[in-house]
Amino acid sequence: MSAGSPAERYLAAQTARVHPLTSDFAAMQRFELDAFQIAGCHALEDGRSVLVAAPTGAGKTIIGEFAMHLAMLEPDTKAFYTTPMKALSNQKFRELVDIYGADEVGDDLTQARCVRFDRDLCRGIDVGEECQTLLFRMKGQQRRNLFHQIGGIEEA
Repeated sequence: MSAGSPAERYLAAQTARVHPLTSDFAAMQRFELDAFQIAGCHALEDGRSVLVAAPTGAGKTIIGEFAMHLAMLEPDTKAFYTTPMKALSNQKFRELVDIYGADEVGDDLTQARCVRFDRDLCRGIDVGEECQTLLFRMKGQQRRNLFHQIGGIEEA
């Protein structure tokens, strides 16, 4: 990232003040985020829901990764993710373990905070073929309701 003009530096400082979590997350990336990625992250930081529709390879996943980042900042929050292919799920699993540690990432709904939500786990739940990436944050009763839907799993 270049220093930019005084006006660009001022805009960056204002953005960092209004959306500090997005700014910190963006600074951790190996590349500059595109405008749609920043807009999606800002919406999530503001507590709004986001639906991203873009071609394959456009960078939708970074917004999901930011949602995961937000969830992991809150101690009583779990984040669930899924992917359209098992190989991609395994790759994302390894990346998340590298970021958050093996104790925080896994397939165990009762232990992990960052949970891989794959077809084996989703028995009886129709996640739909069109689902490219599902990532959401859950707290308390919402999480207990999901566990109940999956098959009577109780939280530890």
